[in-house]
Parts: sequence; C-alpha cells; structure tokens
Amino acid sequence: MYQRVSTEIYIQGFKNGKGHGIEASRVLDAFGKQASDQKGGFFGLVYDDLNSCDFTLSEENGLVTGVCIFRPCAHADLYLSIFELLKIGPYAAFTPGSISPVFVRPEVRADMPEDMAQAIGEPLQVQNAGDIPIALFG
Repeated sequence: MYQRVSTEIYIQGFKNGKGHGIEASRVLDAFGKQASDQKGGFFGLVYDDLNSCDFTLSEENGLVTGVCIFRPCAHADLYLSIFELLKIGPYAAFTPGSISPVFVRPEVRADMPEDMAQAIGEPLQVQNAGDIPIALFG
C-alpha cells in the first residue's frame, strides 16, 4: 500500500471560481468517529497504531472552504473520507506535487478557477476512493 509521506493533501471548495464550501459539521461527519476534538486548531485522525494524521479547516462565511490534511497516512478509510467530502461538497483535492487536482462532482471542474488548471494541471475526475492516492501520489 502507500507509505506515510511528509506532505499535505489540500481540499479546496469552489463556486464560480471563488472559495465555497459546506458546513463544518458535514465535513467532520465525513471523517467519522476517527476524528478527534480540535486542539490548537488541529483535529486528529487515528485509524490504528500505524495510521494517523491531523487536519485543519479553513472557513469563510460559516462554510468550510478548505481542509488541509498533514502527513496523510496510508489507511484506506482516510481516502474513503476524502472521497465522501468530494462527493458531498464543491471540493477538489490536490497535493504540492500533484500532476492534477482530483474531483468527483462534474460541476466542480466548471467552478474551479481557470488559473488553477494552468498552475497544477488539468483536473481529473475520480470514480472511487482507491483512485485518490494513485492520482495524488502516483
């Protein structure tokens, strides 16, 4: 499977080329019972002794427009949570080294800023959670 890497996964929400999102409660629900309470601005995700990571939320006007997952682990449930976020919100996910941002909902591609595709590559629609780490990390 995938190794834990020292990088981040960014999940950004868009509508008409600008930041947009969904309520924090829905974002946290996507991470399920693995998400711990916020401490110092960070939420924890613990799947087992070898798989854990932290994340933060960025909010605008009461909506989560961004999620940053620090040092993403290899556990499949993390990618199931990311896939759920991409399904329920106007989000695309990418990493600092991504060839392309990934999305699930077709309208997200149309709502992304054009310069984003120019900067980090043409967005790729994923069909399932297993596609996400492959698309983001190769």
